[in-house]
Amino acid sequence: MKLSSRPLNPLYDKKIVCLCCEKEFTSKQVRSSSTRVIKQDRDYCTYYSGENPLFYDAFVCPHCGFAFTQSFSKLTPRKKEIIEKEYFEKLPFVPDLCQKREIHHALQAYKWTAYTSYLVKEDPIITGNLFLRIAWLYRYQEKTEQEKRYLEIALRFYEKAYAKGNSEDIMNEHKLLFLLGDLYTRLDDYHKASKVFSMLLADQSVPPDIRQRAAESWNYYKKQHNKK
Repeated sequence: MKLSSRPLNPLYDKKIVCLCCEKEFTSKQVRSSSTRVIKQDRDYCTYYSGENPLFYDAFVCPHCGFAFTQSFSKLTPRKKEIIEKEYFEKLPFVPDLCQKREIHHALQAYKWTAYTSYLVKEDPIITGNLFLRIAWLYRYQEKTEQEKRYLEIALRFYEKAYAKGNSEDIMNEHKLLFLLGDLYTRLDDYHKASKVFSMLLADQSVPPDIRQRAAESWNYYKKQHNKK
């Protein structure tokens, strides 16, 4: 039997069950074997050749329109009521975002998902992660003002998460602190960045990879800050 010489499609259909209407659907995902990293920014924003897996991490149900990720908790009846009133009634239409996505499709999916995450009061780290990814999508397009706007929103949720504590099962505290510090540098808050990076670099229990990122981020920012 002659095997096909056609290259493997980098996208495949993943079966998903909607957290809201509980109907099953399929949504495209990127095969891990098809991804190739080009580079990664200090805040973990990753650049790929070919399909970008980031585009596909936010699901939008084609039946009811609910937007979510695999990090979301099960919806209680009360949360479903909130979604019905504050999300579905304002949703202009139910799009089909389950196929191959371009960056504008990814932005639409993430913005709706960040909104539902906020409405159902998901852990602030989960909501912060979504807003950070929206900022990354704008960074890919070199839209600086939009990127900054969503970095500021992500920062507010990360600050809330750090103040609240008890989120170790979602994100290690050292990584959360690093993201706070890096966001402070990107938003030019020297005092807060200095405080966070001083804490990280003085703590001997910080993992080597985070310590290295922290040192690089802080040294780069100080050089840029001193040029002003």
